[in-house]
Amino acid sequence: MIEKAIFIADISNLKLVTSKYKRLYFGSEFCERLIPRLNELRKIVSYCDRNKLSFSLVTPYVTRRGIENLEKLFLWLRNNKINCEIIINDYGILDLINEEYHTLQPVLGRLLTKQKRDPRIMDLMQAKPQRTTFFKKRNEYVFVFPQKSPGTLLSFFKEANINVPIIRNFLKSYRISRVEIDNLFQGMNLRIPKHSLSVSLYVPYGYITTTRLCSANPFRAKKRFFCGISFCKKECKKYILELRNKNMPVIIYQKGNTLFFENRKVPGKRELVKKRIDRLVYQPEPPI
Repeated sequence: MIEKAIFIADISNLKLVTSKYKRLYFGSEFCERLIPRLNELRKIVSYCDRNKLSFSLVTPYVTRRGIENLEKLFLWLRNNKINCEIIINDYGILDLINEEYHTLQPVLGRLLTKQKRDPRIMDLMQAKPQRTTFFKKRNEYVFVFPQKSPGTLLSFFKEANINVPIIRNFLKSYRISRVEIDNLFQGMNLRIPKHSLSVSLYVPYGYITTTRLCSANPFRAKKRFFCGISFCKKECKKYILELRNKNMPVIIYQKGNTLFFENRKVPGKRELVKKRIDRLVYQPEPPI
């Protein structure tokens, strides 16, 4: 059985939730300035309760300020005995959950599930060997004999850290039984023993890289453009940039401080089951 979930970063997007979804993801993966307020969390939990939806709170990597804001949410969830998952993208928050909030279920977020996400990987793997060339270097002729990329290299690019037993043992020691991953263009090579971990697959957007430096906020500013971590008017909620380059095989989407690719080719049910993927997390737009 493949569970279907929808991921929204803004409470106004509740209108996108339909009956086909059995779980609601809410929160921010990439910016502590977008951590939901307590009144928003209450509304979301109430909505899930009325519509019989399971709930997952998504959290970003954080500074001390972010920890303080998250603790307000965790405390309310614990005191009201809300049964939900906490998607963790910061090991400090994972430690906090296990020390003080045992009623909340931690899930390893996709920022901590290490995958090779660069869309150019498929160009590398599909490239055909060029003709032998030579060039002169320090009065010597250097010959270059290009070869096709070995199959083992493609296998390497499909790997994730959850294939490593010591990583799975570490996650088990921190009560983690589920991990989140992206739908890579080159495919995914997951070797997870039965009854070890469950896997959630994010579609159609996969993240490439993220940073605390944000270029989204000065879009409408009259002052000189500045990319930093202090100036913030949450312009990321208004704009999505499309980045194109001749060396990039797909369009790159920038949402706030994060870059994404889009891959709408979802593996079939048989392949999902084989890889221990039992949940699809649909993102109506690149999240923030």
